Amino acid sequence: MVELYCSWCKGLPESKEALKMLKDSGVFTGIELSNTDFQADKIIDAGLKVSIHNPVREFKINLDNASFTEILNAHPEIISHCNKTELPFVSFHTNYIPSLNPATSYELVLKNVKDNLNKIKNTLSKKVLFETSCGFGKSQEYVVSELLFKCTHPSFAKQILSETSAGVLIDISHVLASASLHKVYNNYPNEVKDFFLDYLSVCSKSTYEMHINSTRINEQGLYIDRHFPLNPEEKETQLAFECATEVINSCPNIETVVLEVEPNLDPINHVKLLIQQAQLFEKMVLKK
Repeated sequence: MVELYCSWCKGLPESKEALKMLKDSGVFTGIELSNTDFQADKIIDAGLKVSIHNPVREFKINLDNASFTEILNAHPEIISHCNKTELPFVSFHTNYIPSLNPATSYELVLKNVKDNLNKIKNTLSKKVLFETSCGFGKSQEYVVSELLFKCTHPSFAKQILSETSAGVLIDISHVLASASLHKVYNNYPNEVKDFFLDYLSVCSKSTYEMHINSTRINEQGLYIDRHFPLNPEEKETQLAFECATEVINSCPNIETVVLEVEPNLDPINHVKLLIQQAQLFEKMVLKK
């Protein structure tokens, strides 16, 4: 059975009341963090687990950066932070799509990602996961290019998996955003969900973690990922639930699901909303 993790918000690790609400809810096992300070200790002390995602966020680097491993090794506190958590894996971003230089070769991006994954597996006493790339996320100032299409295609994940021992963090909104990008620009003939299923067929046996929230569809038909709350009345959420159900049923190694929702609330109200979101997920996807 999968464990559910709550998204982080400012002040949450310091709020004993909010942490107690999470612990007592009976739906959440822990909280996802990227911070490398003492926030994890506060969460663990409250009887919750910690999932570590993108702990190099403050350095604004991802796996496609040639200096990724060098920077990680220069900060042993990050490595220590990752290794002391209970979960057997830690996840990183492959790239940040808006910052991709269209002039960069796809071969170089792929090489850097694979090289870094192969190097850091010996640095961390955890299985390393890479998160699926996002076709159209928080920024709309994207340069649509051949590189963008290649980095958001299922073959990108397939090539990484074929030459590394890494696992996958499948972010549903990321893949749906990528699917809509390919469909809108006539780079994929079928429906958005078909693209998701194509992606899942590549990585189902290597998927250990899932992110879920709701997207929004803009006037171009592109799915925008801004970590919106799940709303069962909206078609975007209905599709997210359908895809999440496919993940649960198709991925034998899936262990955790993160409700990656960012409502910009104070810790108490954040937790109240996330508990409702988790209960909705259990009902619609886990069929509890």
